[in-house]
Amino acid sequence: MLTVVQSPESHMAIYTTFFVMSAATLTSAFPGWKPPLPEPETRVVTDLFGTRTVRTREPRFEPPAATSERTPTIQTLRGDYNAYLEARLPDAVAKAPHWATKGLTPLELDSLGELIDRLPATQQALFGPPPHDAVIFEIRKDVLRAISASPADVARKWAAEMSKPARTHSQTGRRVSPDWSMEDALQIVQKICALAAKSPGGTSLYLLMEP
Repeated sequence: MLTVVQSPESHMAIYTTFFVMSAATLTSAFPGWKPPLPEPETRVVTDLFGTRTVRTREPRFEPPAATSERTPTIQTLRGDYNAYLEARLPDAVAKAPHWATKGLTPLELDSLGELIDRLPATQQALFGPPPHDAVIFEIRKDVLRAISASPADVARKWAAEMSKPARTHSQTGRRVSPDWSMEDALQIVQKICALAAKSPGGTSLYLLMEP
């Protein structure tokens, strides 16, 4: 399957895991995590892209007792990469129906939702405490119903959208990700549909995103 680049100017590895769980189990499985704020607030943030003003619903956390700057590391992996993705999952997610992958973020999924009903496909569900910067998103059931009803048609339209220059090139015009084929998009859609089929009443399909 293709490698998805989550941002035209970012090269940070993003691990993304889709999983099925009830809201009650989600809360107990991630102690110390917080739901989004009821309304967004304005903050000044500094990250890889510099200092900027943003509107965010991310809750505030108490700073860790000992703070240290996170240093990116390069890992040399031997053997099955899927086994590595599985081994790093939280226990509750590993026990639930899930699909562990890398690089498929709300940026791509929200474009899928907008194709279906002009709304983002995801909504923030929980924020992890620092320094991990992990977030859990819930995927809207309307989106799951739409792609389950016509996976091939949705995949064709999604591939066309994700192959537009605005999606595949940086602001300076440099290509940073390949075009998507229908087969690329269909692989993802089929994975999501398979999990949605394992989502009985009272559960939702979530996406855990971790740097």
